[in-house]
Amino acid sequence: MKYHFKRTFDCLKLSDESQERICTMLTAHMKDSANMPSRPKRHPKRLRILLAAAAALLAVTLTGFAFGEQIFPLLGGGRIIRSVNEEGEDSVSVDTGFAVDPVVIWDGQIFFTLDDSYTNITEQCSDTTYYQYESSDADGSQHIVLIGGSPEHVGWAEFTILPDGTFFSNATYDSGEEPAWLTEGRAAVKEQYGIVRP
Repeated sequence: MKYHFKRTFDCLKLSDESQERICTMLTAHMKDSANMPSRPKRHPKRLRILLAAAAALLAVTLTGFAFGEQIFPLLGGGRIIRSVNEEGEDSVSVDTGFAVDPVVIWDGQIFFTLDDSYTNITEQCSDTTYYQYESSDADGSQHIVLIGGSPEHVGWAEFTILPDGTFFSNATYDSGEEPAWLTEGRAAVKEQYGIVRP
C-alpha cells in the first residue's frame, strides 16, 4: 500500500476486501491531491470532513466484523470468544490454561492466590479431594475453580457456565491420566449447576 496505509491496516484485523475498498478510496483522494501545485492552499475544513468520513467508514467496517461477537473473560486470564459471521455460522474460541497459576507452593503448603487471599488450602487438597472457589460476572456467567492434588502434584481446573447455560472447562495437571479429584469435581459441578451434557 503506497500511502502509509499498510501500517494502520496491520494494526486492525480487517478482511482483504475491506482493506482494498478503504485503500482505493483513500488512494484516489491522495492521487487527486498529488496533482495540486507544490504549495497547495490549505483547506482545514475539507480535511476535517474527509477524515471524519474515513473514520465513519472504518467504524462501519469494524462494526460489521464484530457482529454477534461476545467475549467472556475467564478467571485464569484467558477468554471465550463467541461470534457469528456474515453467513450466520457460529464459532467459538477458548483460551486454555491459566495465564498465572492460581496457587503457590511454599514450605510444602498450597496457598490459593487467584483472589489475592493467599488462603492455605493444603488440608482440602489430595488425590481425591479439592478446594472449590466460585465467582460470577455481572453478565451472569459463573466460574468455578477447583484445586486438587498434593503440593508435589497440584493441579487446577476452571469451569465456566455462560448465561445461556453453555458449559466450558479447562484443566491443568501433571499426571498422564485425569486425576480422581478432577473427575469427581467435574461431576459435582455438573450436578450442582444442572449441566446434562458430557
